[in-house]
Amino acid sequence: MTNIRTTTLIRSVRDDLRERRAARAEYRALKAALASYRSPAEIDDLLVMADDENAESALVRDILSGNLRQYHATHGAGLGAMRYSA
Repeated sequence: MTNIRTTTLIRSVRDDLRERRAARAEYRALKAALASYRSPAEIDDLLVMADDENAESALVRDILSGNLRQYHATHGAGLGAMRYSA
């Protein structure tokens, strides 16, 4: 019995790791696809489109918010000039 439990546990861990790797790869691909949207106007347009209340839209909003923070950091705008979208 112990051998079967060990095999099942190992299989479960491998499946979990495979799913996590796939999720990270999808995240990197999404981040790369959204990297070209850098200006506040472009980002605002996409944020309007990602207005749904689901996990994918939240992920898109997080990435775009990071792009917007990077834009303001690169272009010397202070925190007062930054716009945050929820």
